Amino acid sequence: MILTCAPNFRDLGGQPAAEGRRVRHGRLYRSEAIPTLAPQEAERLATLGIRTVCDLRSEAERTHAAGHWPSSSATVLPMDVVADFRADADPLAAMRENPGEAGAVALMIDTYEALPAACAPHLALLFDRLAQGETPLLVHCTAGKDRTGFVVAMLLHALGVPEDAIMADYLRSGDCPNPAVVAATRRIMKAALGKEVQESALIALAGVRPSYLAASHARISRDHGSVAHYLREAAGLNEERQARLIATLTE
Repeated sequence: MILTCAPNFRDLGGQPAAEGRRVRHGRLYRSEAIPTLAPQEAERLATLGIRTVCDLRSEAERTHAAGHWPSSSATVLPMDVVADFRADADPLAAMRENPGEAGAVALMIDTYEALPAACAPHLALLFDRLAQGETPLLVHCTAGKDRTGFVVAMLLHALGVPEDAIMADYLRSGDCPNPAVVAATRRIMKAALGKEVQESALIALAGVRPSYLAASHARISRDHGSVAHYLREAAGLNEERQARLIATLTE
């Protein structure tokens, strides 16, 4: 199903999983933020019966754009994921030094390196909700590609989805650029830098690249040795809970 205002809304069903299984359709969804919908699209979305919405945006983002589920039958879980840059660091330093593509890529790499630590407690809550059967479940942030991309990648890892399939799903978010996300990125960067961002930098900031998600994996390898150890040590995914998730979410 495609939403006009959220071109990256998609079902994660069909992904190859552990032991020759596949992720069940209609259980797990991912998206960018979904604004107020036209009645016809709202009705189509309602037919999915989404019970749990994991909103990875900050409080400021949620205040600025409440999203489609401010009051409904779905349980909205606010999971404020902010990349944990050091307090004495300027997260835009790379862009200030080089406002072109190289600076933008460096900023994105820094962000993805910070995501494992920032997302770990939220992954624990997500796994808990899934283990309790609170599906269908939607994961989203503002753009639906960075925070959502990392969290979904870890969820798919937990289900035994192979690395190449996880990366392929991540890169799909670059197939349908959301004009609203691109425009917002342009506005935010102009306000932060005091000048228009270069077009090549905007493409790097608003898009997805294999090197971005790879930076998260590299950080996990340095800190935990492997994704499996990260999920167990930082996100509380023990063998019993993982087996329950695989049994519930795959077929």
